[in-house]
Amino acid sequence: MSVLSGSMAPALDVGDLVVTRVVRPADLVSGDLVTYRDPGHDRFVTHRVQSIVWRGELADVVTRGDANDAGEEWTISADGTVGLVVLRLPAAGYVLGVLGTPAGRLAVGVLALSLAFWAIELIWRPAPATVPLPVHARAAAHEGRDGRAPVVRSRPQAVGRAG
Repeated sequence: MSVLSGSMAPALDVGDLVVTRVVRPADLVSGDLVTYRDPGHDRFVTHRVQSIVWRGELADVVTRGDANDAGEEWTISADGTVGLVVLRLPAAGYVLGVLGTPAGRLAVGVLALSLAFWAIELIWRPAPATVPLPVHARAAAHEGRDGRAPVVRSRPQAVGRAG
């Protein structure tokens, strides 16, 4: 999820990408960075947990952006889920944002097709033509450097067997 505002600065900057792991509210502790659906605005928000108060099967959670003066309170059931931030990728949200545009999708498509054609060309490329060696070069390849026939060495035979 891309960070769209500076409410979590300096921990998270605009354009950062956060990766979350789905957890139950019972797994949260004060200080955790969580991504949750803001019930008043139908959007996702990533803020720091300030407190959690349980009322039976419901948790009243207070979160606040590090750069904000006021927090927000929301309620979630015990079997609900929130995203616990496990990784921050600085500025990667900008890349994700560009890839979400028509021009970005076109660029990815062109790149994928280019790679596919390149791979096909590598697979189907004919083997390079071999140029036959001149007669004197073939003869030299079968002889040693000094013009004599190469020495063929074999492994020594075992002498006698213990019986």
